[in-house]
Amino acid sequence: MKKILALGLPALLCLATADPLQCNGCFKLLQDGTCKISQYTCTAAPGESCFTRKITSESQILRVERGCTAICDDLVFNYYDYKETTQCCTDRPFCNVHNPWPQIPK
Repeated sequence: MKKILALGLPALLCLATADPLQCNGCFKLLQDGTCKISQYTCTAAPGESCFTRKITSESQILRVERGCTAICDDLVFNYYDYKETTQCCTDRPFCNVHNPWPQIPK
């Protein structure tokens, strides 16, 4: 019985691998959530994550993009009036649906 368990355990571990992480991809996201340039789906490799990045200048949003990346930390990068804010996630498929625009109260 122990031999059967010893032989079966590696096979079960191979079957238990997680599905690859799928992410939303877009080179230019519009405020209404639609993609203006190159909407796609990407598959993050093991250790990679999904991201949403907002690039602003003088508090005006210049560009919002989404995709997969190997190196990603939630960060804010400031350079004079240029600001880049990146949010990363790995918790579920298509998790990078962050809304980077300020919410206007109704």
